[in-house]
Amino acid sequence: MPKSALQNPQVSKISLTEPPLPGASAITYTAGLFLDNGPSQDLSNTQTTAWYATHSMNQWLMSFALIALAGVCAILFAVVLRQRVAIAADRSAAARVLSAAGAAAAAVVLAGAALYGTIPAQHIFNNAVLPTPAVSRIMLGTAYAAVVLVAPLAFGLMMAAVSVLALRHRSLPRWLAILGFPLAVLQLANAVAPMAALVVWSLLVGITLALRKTRPHITAPAPEHALSPDLATHQPGPGEPDRDRARARPCRISRTSRNKDHRIRGCFKPANRA
Repeated sequence: MPKSALQNPQVSKISLTEPPLPGASAITYTAGLFLDNGPSQDLSNTQTTAWYATHSMNQWLMSFALIALAGVCAILFAVVLRQRVAIAADRSAAARVLSAAGAAAAAVVLAGAALYGTIPAQHIFNNAVLPTPAVSRIMLGTAYAAVVLVAPLAFGLMMAAVSVLALRHRSLPRWLAILGFPLAVLQLANAVAPMAALVVWSLLVGITLALRKTRPHITAPAPEHALSPDLATHQPGPGEPDRDRARARPCRISRTSRNKDHRIRGCFKPANRA
């Protein structure tokens, strides 16, 4: 244990070196979905073939790049949040859900981005043959399900876990920690507004953490038996009285004059000597 922690066992501060990155994932995520101009799933086979013949895929490729970047940012998102809202020694269920949900969300986003960007990347860079309408629907439908339906569920669990940890460690303002719960519920019901709740929450958390350069309120309670270095390592020298034995004076019993009861005034009873 560091010397500073022994000298002040009440508070153990956590150093911060990582920049606050919440919000970067949500912003790139939303921008990528906004730029999506792939063929709609409602088009017929003839309309899908005509779409590929008359549309450029450059914007589609840019949308793919932003969604893939959002998956990378989601990894940093979860790591930074885990270090900013809770102490490293916290092994509670909420801390584990935060890390697991963040990793799951990032994995789903990256997998969906790979499916979403295969068609434009292969066509632009390798001049590959355009897919049939059936293949296009399967690939884009799977990508949309991963990115728009499944990943927001993991993000919702992560938001709820952050709120629990923020209330426990006081690492975020109380109003923001409480606001995270209804926003997490909206995020879990992502069919209503898939990304609105995540974007609002990420921006609020990102701005708050950016303004908080340190986390003075997050403390790690030290064990009650923690001692200062002097007391922990001090041994009485030759001829030096044992201060601990001197403090442990015998208990004195006094008899009162009114009720003649016995009351203990001492602090410790001396240990029995062999």
